[in-house]
Amino acid sequence: MPSPPSLLTPGDDPASDLICRRTADLGLELTSRFQTLITQVAPFDPANPISLGGQPERDLCTLCYAGAWFDGLYRTGDIHHERNQELRYAASTSDDLDDMLTAIPPIAITNMALLIHRASNSDLANLRQHTAGTRLCIPGPCFAGSFDVGGADADLIADDLLLESKAHANPAATACDTLRQLLGYLLLDYDDSYQIAQVGIYYGRHAHLIHWAIPDLLRATGCSQGIIDLRLRCAKALQE
Repeated sequence: MPSPPSLLTPGDDPASDLICRRTADLGLELTSRFQTLITQVAPFDPANPISLGGQPERDLCTLCYAGAWFDGLYRTGDIHHERNQELRYAASTSDDLDDMLTAIPPIAITNMALLIHRASNSDLANLRQHTAGTRLCIPGPCFAGSFDVGGADADLIADDLLLESKAHANPAATACDTLRQLLGYLLLDYDDSYQIAQVGIYYGRHAHLIHWAIPDLLRATGCSQGIIDLRLRCAKALQE
């Protein structure tokens, strides 16, 4: 991933500097709140259900929604980027973190909680159980070639499965783009450090997980070369 932006860099606009500093303070407070809640409810513990239910789940969804704002800031590096409009408004009109969190639409939290509930009765729950108590689950993996494309990280690697999670209402409309994304990640794993054998997509709104073995996927795309050859060609093309 690219280096995160420095929110405290002095600028020529005092109002802009104030928003940057307020955003940085809120980000630190959000991180602390995350750490406290995760310690309390332990959503990572396979002994606990995926769906925590009640207020703990709504609190976690709320913090995740706010965390997505800061993820957008990390990726764009500019608080004034169009993608960060919600965060900029919330930070500029809030006195503290609780105040900022009120800017999150309640319907968004309800939708997130429903997606979690569906996941608890899906193949994703089976995958979680399979990797429970192991080191086989890697969130946000980067690859040897990630920096050759300006920074790239996937959603999840579970055992030998590279998995992307999508919440599209119409999966067919974006399936090709998602497969290209997965193939790109596969090629960027130049040194096969993750030993990925299959790729998959989890569609949250449908609670459905589909996956392919790498040879099957390559054949389906009309490719006659193996993944090792393709990675070598990809690395050479990007590094030149």
